[in-house]
Amino acid sequence: MRCPDGGIQPAAIADSKGAVHMVFFKGEPAHGDLFYSTRPPGLADFSEPVRINSIDGAAIAIGTIRGAQLALGSEGSIHVAWMGSGKVRPKDDHHKSPMLYSRSTDGGKTFEPQRNLITEAYGLDGGGAIAADAAGRVEVFWHSGEPDLGEAGRQIWVARSTDNGKTFSPEVPISNTDTGVCGCCGMTAGASGEMSVVLYRSATEGVHRDIYLLKSESHGSDFQSQRLDRWKTPSCPMSSMSVAFAGKRTVLAWEASGGNIAFSIIGSKIERRLPHGNQKKKFPSVALAPDGHLLLAWADGAGWKKGGRLAWQLFDPDGKPVGKPRLVGGNPIWSKPAAVFSGGTFIIVH
Repeated sequence: MRCPDGGIQPAAIADSKGAVHMVFFKGEPAHGDLFYSTRPPGLADFSEPVRINSIDGAAIAIGTIRGAQLALGSEGSIHVAWMGSGKVRPKDDHHKSPMLYSRSTDGGKTFEPQRNLITEAYGLDGGGAIAADAAGRVEVFWHSGEPDLGEAGRQIWVARSTDNGKTFSPEVPISNTDTGVCGCCGMTAGASGEMSVVLYRSATEGVHRDIYLLKSESHGSDFQSQRLDRWKTPSCPMSSMSVAFAGKRTVLAWEASGGNIAFSIIGSKIERRLPHGNQKKKFPSVALAPDGHLLLAWADGAGWKKGGRLAWQLFDPDGKPVGKPRLVGGNPIWSKPAAVFSGGTFIIVH
């Protein structure tokens, strides 16, 4: 499906009743707006979009990986986090980009004015990530560091809420200081039950841009670090990651070396890497069905100011491909697909 109203950079998630919740971007890439829309079970179209940001042009789309992310919390609440644009940061000071957050507690009819959750850990780039659960916990993540320390000095930070996003504690670092963080790469996060996960790309010694998993099995109070994949390159690949939950399964997907995309299922030995093919694969989005089937969508041949083509591949519960990869149309510039499972069907919005 195309994003409503010609929007780009959709992020989507399905709730327990099968409704799909989505945020997307519209406007000038350097300073646009975010919108929320929902697709109730059994309906073909998304609802009339509702604007999220209260300040005009508060969001950014340039680079593709800095788009908004969303999570569903307690009592039907909707939580959105994104990197603020030049409209909401001090003039000409990129080091002071804000990590913005907004929520809706009325089912997406209205959103609260955005708040900047950074109190001291400025230096944001590559966007951020968000996770929430039914117990009222909300976590907003980002990476930052002092400019003179470079990428090797960056860390992952988290601001936590225990009252469903009403208030947040000051941010604290959770990543290993030895890994660094790839400055203009995105990250992703999610929560299911007692488990919270964060995926990010390192920048050790400025060349080891490996994928790391931060996993907590205590509601995000204590994260353990694990390297999932290696990639040695001196430059930032401006990459993104994806996570999906279904039952007791959690699947992680990321951009890998050689223009590939890889995915791994937590707690199993299932790990797959797509063949390179003729075009570089970027911006993966993974969706997981209750029976273990998963769908991986990506932008084939995307790059700077180049949308590429929308592509996807279905996999069985053992991680084996079902049929061949599909190329199904154009992907807009600065956009990426969003895959989700709802009502017995995989849905891709782009």
